Amino acid sequence: MSASPWQVVAASVQGTAHQKQNLPCQDAHAADVLSDGSVLLAVADGAGSAARSQEGAALATREALSALRHALAQVMPADEDGWNDLLCSAFAHARSCLVELAADGEAALRQFATTLTCAVRRGRRRTGRWRARLVVGAGQGRVRE
Repeated sequence: MSASPWQVVAASVQGTAHQKQNLPCQDAHAADVLSDGSVLLAVADGAGSAARSQEGAALATREALSALRHALAQVMPADEDGWNDLLCSAFAHARSCLVELAADGEAALRQFATTLTCAVRRGRRRTGRWRARLVVGAGQGRVRE
């Protein structure tokens, strides 16, 4: 097996407004390159108005990536509907983990509000389609292309 041509480099930094207000960085990211060369990405931007959004963003990215990794180990979607189902199930898993976190801490789900974007780049080739969906707000559960 040859090495993947993909390398993922990512960073999240505390913005100047957050520095001035002594707020933490509320962004999170997670990435993985699978043995078949597929690249999995998850990026979240915690809602600035939510008290624990940095926790929500971190959990959402980690759990969405875990769900994608697990699902792709089982089967590679063959069509748009399959990709949509795969990504929606990853978002549903991330959201259920946020619901559980809120319940365990006796907190409102909205305290963990975050956006979540996921992408899957299939295979080793340097060209191809990326798949992505966006969930806006942990409490809203809307999915967009």
